[in-house]
Amino acid sequence: MGGLQFISLKNLVKKNKIDFIGIGAMKCGTTWIADQLQDHPEISFSREKSLKELHFFASDTKQSLKIHGPSNYSRGLDWYLSQFPDVQKGKIRGEYCNSYISDTKAADRIKSFDPNIKLIVSLRNPVDMVYSLFWYLNSSLNSPFLDTFEKSFSKLSWYRTKALYYEQLKYYFSIFPKKQIHVIIFDDIVNNPKKVCKDLYKFLELKNVEYVPKTLKQNSRSAVTKRFGVLSKFFFSIAKCLQKFSPKLYWDITNNRMVYSFYKKVNNKSFKYPKINKDTELMVYNYYSSDINKLEKLIDKDLSGWKKV
Repeated sequence: MGGLQFISLKNLVKKNKIDFIGIGAMKCGTTWIADQLQDHPEISFSREKSLKELHFFASDTKQSLKIHGPSNYSRGLDWYLSQFPDVQKGKIRGEYCNSYISDTKAADRIKSFDPNIKLIVSLRNPVDMVYSLFWYLNSSLNSPFLDTFEKSFSKLSWYRTKALYYEQLKYYFSIFPKKQIHVIIFDDIVNNPKKVCKDLYKFLELKNVEYVPKTLKQNSRSAVTKRFGVLSKFFFSIAKCLQKFSPKLYWDITNNRMVYSFYKKVNNKSFKYPKINKDTELMVYNYYSSDINKLEKLIDKDLSGWKKV
C-alpha cells in the first residue's frame, strides 16, 4: 500500500512540474526567445496550447494592470497547469511572461510554487528599450501614453521604471540562487543568435544543445503604427466604456487573439519609427546610468556597450 501511495505522489509531482519560467523584460527579444524555446523538440511550451502569456503569478498592481491586465492567480493551480501541454517523456515544460519581472509578489509566488525552478530574463539597453516600448504600445488599442515620447518619459513614472532592471531584478537574485537565473542580453541576440540559443539550451540542461531552431534568424516583431487615427479613437472610446462596465470582460476581449488580429489587420501598418533625438537620448541615459552600473555587478556581465551615448 505504501509503495502504491508513493508512486501516486511521484506521478502527481511530475504532473505539476514546470521546469522554467521567463520573467521579462518587454521589448528585449522575449518573443524571439519564446520562438526558440517553442521550436526545440525537448520543450513543451505553454504557448503551444494557450497561445498567450499566462499572467498567472502576477499581482494586480496599477503598473501591471495598465499594460498586462488582471492576474490569473485567482483561477488556481489547476487552471495554470491546464495551460500547458501534458507531461511527455524526455521533455521539459515552461512559460514566458513579461509581467513577472517588475512584480515582487510574482517572485514570491514563483518561489513558493517551486524554489528550484529555472528563470530566464532578457535585457536590452534601457534607452532603446523604453523608446521601442513607446512606439510599440502607442499602436495598441488602448495606448497608455501621452502624445510624445518626451512627455511620456518625463511624466509617467510607471513607464520609466520598466527599464530599471537592477531595481526589478535585485529581489529575484535575493530569493533565488544565481545559478537558477539565466540572463540574455539583447545585443547578443542580434550579434550571435546561435550562441544565445546554445547557452540557453545548456542552462535548461537539454540533451541537444546544438539544435538550430528554424526561427533563429527571424525577426519576431516589427514596429507598427496606427493606420487611421479616427478608428483608433472609436475603438478606444468603446474600450473605455467596456473597462468601466466590466474590467475582466474588457481584458478578455482586448486580449483575445481574434479581436487583436482583426484590429491589427485593419488599423496597424508597418512603420520605421524615427531615431531618438540626441538630447533626449542623453537625458534618458542619465536617468538609467546608476541602475546600469549596479546591474553590471548583479548579473556579472559587461554592459559597457550601453554606456556609449
